[in-house]
Amino acid sequence: MTRLTTSPNIDGADDVYQWLIDLHAGRSEAESLKINARLILLLLNHIGDRGAIREAIALAAQPVSHQQGPEICEPAQHRCSGEL
Repeated sequence: MTRLTTSPNIDGADDVYQWLIDLHAGRSEAESLKINARLILLLLNHIGDRGAIREAIALAAQPVSHQQGPEICEPAQHRCSGEL
């Protein structure tokens, strides 16, 4: 089992963030929720490691104020909150 990577690990994070913004542009909330669900399932399948997936689910279920994990940075401004 691989431990979940929680440190910043995406090359070109600003570009990836923009892709997500563009993905949802002009869509209804219902459409965006369906797209998010499909994206999550595609990425879970790609990861394939049940232990890492279970760890990510447990981390995501924690209240934001109590989580430890990757920092959230606003693209281009590079301001980080220190919490996911």
